[in-house]
Amino acid sequence: DGKLPLDRFQFIDWLELKKRQVFTPIVSLDPDFKEETRDNKILFKSKSDFVNNVLFDHKIHSDWIQCASCHPANFQDKLGANNIKMMDMHKGRYCGYCHGKVSFTFADCKRCHKDSNKQPPESALIR
Repeated sequence: DGKLPLDRFQFIDWLELKKRQVFTPIVSLDPDFKEETRDNKILFKSKSDFVNNVLFDHKIHSDWIQCASCHPANFQDKLGANNIKMMDMHKGRYCGYCHGKVSFTFADCKRCHKDSNKQPPESALIR
């Protein structure tokens, strides 16, 4: 229809554009690059009873960027090794390295904090 899909805060919804196959992200310009897509999820349990957990999907991220973009500089590659706090993200650490700059902002908490605190999915690795 010629219009960009927008999220509820009127930011471009890049995942929707990718789903509609409007574009295909290129992971590397290096012709010798071997693409690696991880297809697992990690459950980050919320430290608060009133904020839902975050179920991080490696596939969504590794379809767009290389693992080395995040590991080991932004995230240690070991479950439980990262003490992630929203204040740190707002300072550009952890998810904040990209989100809020080249990816969607933190304005919509429930875009990430949408997983129920009751029962994690069976397939999730728990941080």
